[in-house]
Amino acid sequence: MSKFVIKKFYYPLIDSLKGENLLSYLRSLDESQYFTPDRLAKIQFTNFKKLLDHVYTVSPFYQRTLKEKNLAPYDFRSLNDLELLPIITKTDIRDNIDDFLDKTYHGKIYPGRTSGSTGIPLQLYHTPDYSSWDWASRWRARRWFGADYGDREVALWGRPVDSAWERRWGSIKSRIRNVLLLSGFNLSEADLIRYWQKIKRFHPDYFYGYASSLAQFGRFIDERIAPTERIKLKGIFSAGETLHLPDKKILGNVFSCKVSNEYGCSEVGAFAYECPEGNWHISVENAIVEFVDENGQPSDKGEIAVTSLTNFYMPLIRYRIGDQGMYISEKCPCGRNLPLMKLTAARIVDVVKTRNGKVFSSNLFDYINDALIDKGAKGIKQFRIVQNCFEDFTIQIVRDESVSNEALNFFETKIREYLGAEIQIKYEFLPNIPQDPTGKIRSFISKIE
Repeated sequence: MSKFVIKKFYYPLIDSLKGENLLSYLRSLDESQYFTPDRLAKIQFTNFKKLLDHVYTVSPFYQRTLKEKNLAPYDFRSLNDLELLPIITKTDIRDNIDDFLDKTYHGKIYPGRTSGSTGIPLQLYHTPDYSSWDWASRWRARRWFGADYGDREVALWGRPVDSAWERRWGSIKSRIRNVLLLSGFNLSEADLIRYWQKIKRFHPDYFYGYASSLAQFGRFIDERIAPTERIKLKGIFSAGETLHLPDKKILGNVFSCKVSNEYGCSEVGAFAYECPEGNWHISVENAIVEFVDENGQPSDKGEIAVTSLTNFYMPLIRYRIGDQGMYISEKCPCGRNLPLMKLTAARIVDVVKTRNGKVFSSNLFDYINDALIDKGAKGIKQFRIVQNCFEDFTIQIVRDESVSNEALNFFETKIREYLGAEIQIKYEFLPNIPQDPTGKIRSFISKIE
C-alpha cells in the first residue's frame, strides 16, 4: 500500500475504529518536546495528580496503600512527594492483580503479557488511550530520524510459537501497514540469506527489532554482503534489550544511517528514546522516571522505577524495572528539552546456538511461556533457561503450585521444535532464581563462549 494512502486514510480510519487518538497525541508531542523544562515539569505533575486522584477513587491496591500511610492526594504537592509511596514489583502486581484494576471502567481493554528478562509471567491490561500515547511517543522519536508512520518498515520481532494462523494473520496485518515482519528468533545464516532477499524486494525505509536480532543481521551483512549490494536506510530502531556499541556501529556502517535505542518495558510501554545526537530523552508527558537506591529512596543514579501516566485501567506507580540508570543534567545539542538519562546496566539477551549452526534470539523462550499461559497452564511462578553446552539445557522453575506434566511437556516440545530433537533437557525446581553478579535476574543464560 502506498505511504500516502496509509498516512491519509489508513491511520485516521484505525484511530476512529479503535477509539484511539494516536495522530492528535503525536501532534501534541511534536510540539511539547520544545517546551521549557519548567513547563514540561508542570505538565508531568499535572498528569500525575490526575492519575493519583483516579487511583484514590477506584484502585483497591492504592486505596489500601494510601490509607496505610495516612495519605490523600492533596498531600502530594510536587513530584518530590512521590517518595511517599512504596516501590512496587512484578510480584506485587502478580499477587494483587485484581486490586490494581479499575472495575468502574467500561471501555475497550487490550490484554497483554510479559515474562521479560526476569522470567516472571505477568498479565497486563491497557486502554486505547494508553496505546495512543505509547505509539505517539514512539513515532515522535522515529521522526527525529526522518522515519514516519506509513514508511516501509522491516521488523525483526517475535511471532507466536503455537499458532500458524496467528503467524499468518500477523504477517497480513503488518503488510497492510507497510511492515515486512520477519522472525527475530530464527537467525541462522540460511535464515538471514532468505531475509535479505525479501528485504531487497521490499525496499524498506527503516528497521525495527530486538537488539540481538538486529546485531546478528548487521554482522551478517558486514561479512557476507558486498558494499555495492547494500541498501541505505533512514534509521534503525532497537528495542527490548541492550544494543552494544560495536553492533550499533556495524549496523550504522552497513546501512549508512543512524541507529537508535528505544527503552521501556511491556508493563509501562516505552519511555526513553535515543536522539540523533546519541542522548536518551525521557518522554515526560506520559511517564515519570526515577532512580532509587537499594532502599527505594530517590538517588541521582540507581535502579529505575517508572510511573505510567496514561494507563488509568491498570495504573502502575513507582514500578521497579530492574535496570540501572542515572540522570544527565546537560542540555542536548539536538535542541529538545525532554530531560536526559543514561542506562548503566540494562537488559542483556544472549543468543541460543546449536552445533549445526542455528542461531536464535533467547526472546523465543518468552513466547513459548506466553503460549503456555494461553493454554491455561498454571504453576510456573518464574523460570530461567541455562544453556550449558550446545546440546545441554537446564530449565529452572520456581513453582507457585504443582506444575503439571502437560505444562512441562509443552515447554519441552516447543524448545525441541526450534532447537532440535537431539538436545538434552533437565529440570531444576528452585525456591527462587538467583541473581547474576550485576544484581539482575535473567531468564536465559548461555555458558557457550
